Amino acid sequence: MTIFGLTVSEFVTLTNWIGITLAGVVGCVAVLWGRRRKPGDVEIAGGIVDNGAIKLLAAAIEAATLEAIESRKDREKGRALGYRAVELADRLKDEIEELRGEMRRLGDVLARRR
Repeated sequence: MTIFGLTVSEFVTLTNWIGITLAGVVGCVAVLWGRRRKPGDVEIAGGIVDNGAIKLLAAAIEAATLEAIESRKDREKGRALGYRAVELADRLKDEIEELRGEMRRLGDVLARRR
């Protein structure tokens, strides 16, 4: 079988050499293009971004993270306070039931003595 007058193995070899050559040319262009950039520039998703903008973004992310940590600590404190309030209410309920029982027994004792 022939493709463009070449056997399949010759055609595969030719296409491999063409691919390697194109990859080399693209690599050389990328290196040359990279050398022309300023040292403080960084490429993110195809766009050139100034180094100062990245530092500003990193500082904003760090501040947001610290704020989220503090907020989480406050929520945990509030949750613990809520659990303690529920436990206290349960203990008060038990004490009130116990006092009612004591009052009922005392009322029965007084009723018998009359």
